[in-house]
Amino acid sequence: MHVQTSSLKHNKIILLIGLVVMLGGLTLFIYLGYYNRYWADDWCYNADLSRLGFWGTIKGYTYITTYASNRFSLTLFSGLLYFLGVFGVQAMTALVIVFWAWGLYRLLSNVNAMISLGLSKLHVLLMTTVVVYYSIYMAPHLYQSLYWRSGLLPYTAPIVFGVWVFALITRKSHTRSMIFITGVLASFAGGFSEAGSATLTSMIGAYVFACFIFRKTKWAKDALPTAIAALLASIVAMILLIASPTTSYRMGLYEGTASLAEFPRLLIYYTYEFLALNILNSTLTHLVIFGTLLTAGTLTFSSTDIRIKTGLWLAVCFLIAILTLVFVAASYSPSIYIEQGPPAPRTGIIPQFIFILGYGLIALISGIYFRQYIHGQRATWLLLAMLLLCYAYSARSVMTSAQKIPLYAERAAAWDERDLQIREAKEQSILEINVRGIDGLPVGGIRDFVDSRGSGFWVNKCAARYYGVDAIYATLP
Repeated sequence: MHVQTSSLKHNKIILLIGLVVMLGGLTLFIYLGYYNRYWADDWCYNADLSRLGFWGTIKGYTYITTYASNRFSLTLFSGLLYFLGVFGVQAMTALVIVFWAWGLYRLLSNVNAMISLGLSKLHVLLMTTVVVYYSIYMAPHLYQSLYWRSGLLPYTAPIVFGVWVFALITRKSHTRSMIFITGVLASFAGGFSEAGSATLTSMIGAYVFACFIFRKTKWAKDALPTAIAALLASIVAMILLIASPTTSYRMGLYEGTASLAEFPRLLIYYTYEFLALNILNSTLTHLVIFGTLLTAGTLTFSSTDIRIKTGLWLAVCFLIAILTLVFVAASYSPSIYIEQGPPAPRTGIIPQFIFILGYGLIALISGIYFRQYIHGQRATWLLLAMLLLCYAYSARSVMTSAQKIPLYAERAAAWDERDLQIREAKEQSILEINVRGIDGLPVGGIRDFVDSRGSGFWVNKCAARYYGVDAIYATLP
């Protein structure tokens, strides 16, 4: 008994070490948000919000074509953050990470209770932080997905809202007020972007289908009304995205949509390409994520006699794998249909999160399954050592991310200097202003002011409207 208690204590300490490492990484990502500023499309939203007002900009859903005005949630939350000034974009990254992790923890806790896995809070916390940290760390375009308002809102915000939708769907009690709140969240989640809407609708649709299949079980009976309300709200949001008069204008900018014959082939090809390149380019990182959760899973039931049958384990893992592929494909489907190609890299944070969450669940469940065949102190100590090695890699990744601080700080300082220069020039009635350009290449090519009229000058024009001057030109670095 003393040996078993000692082993459990060591297990908890090792898991706590991992939690500290993951929280350290998330804290770093939050800190980098301090250097957020306005870029590219942000200026166009800001210009309309300053001149048309909040509701006037919301009405632009029907006619504004300088940005994606059909994405009503994007416009709405851009406006809410705009009222806070630069502090709004600084705070948004922290809010997204905190609510993302909080929502995923609630969701995983609900699932844990629903299927009686018996996971401790520490295990759920560790999986939550591992999935959120690495979804951010491995985002195909970190800067645009997390530190640029017009990239974070359409692609990362839907993940946060979607996680909370499922956290509410899977909770025990389902009052009318909670059903209403879930529907509202689903409508907002679906209104950020086409990729987010397609993904959310497919996931809720799959859950509703599962509720019908298992309708005799208590969890399905309880969740079905809430899930249906969320699905209807998500569908309505998708319809609103499509129905906007500006949608046809935006689609006209592309050569043509994929035909019904081409669409499935392109969707399968680009989904496979995303997964294959993801694994090939970051094999070690994926192995560390899988190994962390697999090993943590084997340490879960050291004091219980819960057993999982082999057939059930294989069936569950296969189902999760298939659903992961389907939902990754769903996130790609709007771009495949409209552009006949993959979406912009900033969109990739959605399928990246789905992919990591999917195989992370498989790893944890597999660890729980294999635990029943692992006996003895030597095996336990070996698992703990493997877990520590995974933590070491994760700690190294946090230190690698910390190297971004000087670059982000330098860009923010240059931006602040330029902002002050423009405002001082305006006070002196200088309405054509030359400023310093900021190189976007180090952060993946995010747009900034250009030196003369031509491609990309729309950024200058929107910024000039925002500041209330005639023109802004940039001397490129």
